[in-house]
Amino acid sequence: MIPLNYDILKMELIIKSLSFDNIINIVVTITLTYVLIRYFGPLAMEFFIEKVTGQKKRPEADFDNLIKRKEEMLRRGASGATNASQYKSNSQKYKSKTHELYNLAFKKYSSEGDNSLNYKKVLELFDNCEWGEGTLINEIGATVSSKLSRRLDITEITPYISNIIKREVLLNLSSEKLPGFEDVKAACESKVYLENLIKEVKNGGGLYLDKMKKLNKVSSKVLILAISYLIYRETKKASKDLLETFIKAHSPLEFINKINSVEMERGINKLIISGDNKKFRSISSLNKIIFDLSNLMNSLSPIPPLKNKKDLKGAFDIIQIDGIATKDKVKKSYQKLASIKHPDKLAAKGISKELEKVATSNFTIIQEAYDIILESLKE
Repeated sequence: MIPLNYDILKMELIIKSLSFDNIINIVVTITLTYVLIRYFGPLAMEFFIEKVTGQKKRPEADFDNLIKRKEEMLRRGASGATNASQYKSNSQKYKSKTHELYNLAFKKYSSEGDNSLNYKKVLELFDNCEWGEGTLINEIGATVSSKLSRRLDITEITPYISNIIKREVLLNLSSEKLPGFEDVKAACESKVYLENLIKEVKNGGGLYLDKMKKLNKVSSKVLILAISYLIYRETKKASKDLLETFIKAHSPLEFINKINSVEMERGINKLIISGDNKKFRSISSLNKIIFDLSNLMNSLSPIPPLKNKKDLKGAFDIIQIDGIATKDKVKKSYQKLASIKHPDKLAAKGISKELEKVATSNFTIIQEAYDIILESLKE
């Protein structure tokens, strides 16, 4: 107990010996020391590290500000891209003329009190492409995925939409007004759809092509040739005489493999624009064009001749009757074939003289097959 009392007494004597001024000085010294260590210590350490290692410490990023700056850059078209295709106008950098015009339209209509929602959403789509993902990109991907009956990866969507922007496809309509968001969206969906459809074509088939041929009741070869012809026609300025060459092709991939990547890109970009250049084709309208052409090709494909006037098996193969043959079934099947393959109807579609001869020969064979089956039913 005595040592403890002694220590307490000693402490009391020390405190009494300190004046009020001394206490103030100690508090100020401690405070200044803390401030120096807290705020200038890191700077001193950074200076020391730089002198020893020769490398500067990178400042911590303010991610919120970085995101805001990136968005502003995208809106102005002032990204850091420096490729040769970069478009420059009025001392301001834009990724393309398309990007510049939509930015100017957005600013113009915003300043006039218009809500400019159309242009704002198009710019948002452009932003999505820069980031590689986003709500609008996902919407387009979901639409095309439902058509193709398979889920598309983001890498199967974004590059193709970016290509539309880069190649100024949105500026190719004859209208003086910039396409609105719904039109732009339709163009993007068609572009993504065709690019992924062509992948299946180049592979010689796929889940979606199988679905298409069943719906349209044509062979894989005819369907692949029809799609190939549409692209080839846009790149090579194909005439109606070329259709005959496609129909007689030995392999369905004979022509698609002759189209290089630049021609393929050009052909697809042209195909998504309607013939009168007034609007972009939807996926549904593209499918109708494909189906119509595949049906035409199928109608003009040469039918193998019958062996003789009693070739009943060959006749049934031509007339295509399901189940037990009756006079009524045979008649309906014949009328359906006649509506598709009649030479006059096919000639009205502007086919070549050579294909008109094929159509006439086919219809003659169909009539012979019809007569053979009817004769067999009498017996």
